[in-house]
Amino acid sequence: MKSEKLKTVTVTFHRARNYGAVLQAYALQKILLSLGYDNKILDESEEPLFKINKENIRLFFISCLLNIYTLCNLKKMIRQKKVFKFFVEENMQLTRKYDANSLKENYPTADIYITGSDQVFSYTIDPEKRDVRFLNFLKNEKKCSYAASFGEYDLSSENRKAFKENLLSFDQLSLREQKGYEYIKSFCDIKAEVNIDPIFLLTVEEWRKISVTPKLKEKYICCFLINNHPLLEDVISKLKADTKLKVICIQTRPMKILKSGITIINASPQEFLGYLLNAEYIITTSFHGTAFSILFNKQFYTLIKNFRPQRMENLFSLFNINSSHLIRDNFTFDNNLIDYAEINKKIENERSKAFSYLKSFKNL
Repeated sequence: MKSEKLKTVTVTFHRARNYGAVLQAYALQKILLSLGYDNKILDESEEPLFKINKENIRLFFISCLLNIYTLCNLKKMIRQKKVFKFFVEENMQLTRKYDANSLKENYPTADIYITGSDQVFSYTIDPEKRDVRFLNFLKNEKKCSYAASFGEYDLSSENRKAFKENLLSFDQLSLREQKGYEYIKSFCDIKAEVNIDPIFLLTVEEWRKISVTPKLKEKYICCFLINNHPLLEDVISKLKADTKLKVICIQTRPMKILKSGITIINASPQEFLGYLLNAEYIITTSFHGTAFSILFNKQFYTLIKNFRPQRMENLFSLFNINSSHLIRDNFTFDNNLIDYAEINKKIENERSKAFSYLKSFKNL
């Protein structure tokens, strides 16, 4: 008689209109299913098109400005919301919708609950959402994380204490950044694995199967931007002059970040993958833009600011990529292309390590 599959529920940020968040959720579920688990993602409501952030005056005015730009680009933003919703609901196995209150009353049953990956341990998110990501709605069920990340390495003593209590409630811990593990070890004597982001768990060919190839005849530079950078225009102008290629900018924010080139704010996740896969060069300010550039073996440049740069630094260190491709306060283009021979071996090794960790849930 066949044994039943272990039921697992994953908690993540799959409803964000953010390519990295959605695609890492998709990848983790696909791998869990391939390893023989029954898996569903804990569903929640989609992000509204218009929202007001009342956390402080600065964020309040920024959210008001974003609402104005959203209104000015309403047709495109409605399409953006639709394509993300369609991707999630057509490509992921979901529970019914829950919020923080309904979870306390009646959460979905499973053998193991998993939280991961991007920003699930962050202390800058809404406290209710943070409690859900730490799986605090559970009673005595098995709790695991996979490649859980956070952006803060300067927590207050109060938050460090709460973080420690949350971490100690897990049966198995996996973090995404080595620097994150080292930070946690400074105030919490706990064992954890360090594993690669879920997007690396799928092969290039697996991503290519769901991608949509852009209808462009010319070669191009793809910019994937989640925020601006003081050197962005200079970097684009220099690379554009050197290569004579056109520029395509992919973003989800409604205001135009890049002055030159074509800006697309409503690409579907499948179209996003197609733009990256078929680009000659990639310029990005995004962690997942960097991760996909590495996985797809692209020549790329990542622009970062000095505020919480650890996630990007960890990626460059993990794959031993020349720091000239990580632009901070100044830049010079060198002629040394990224050699992916050793990087691809590292991806394979890290993928095998991650699979072993995920398989170990069956022994809990």
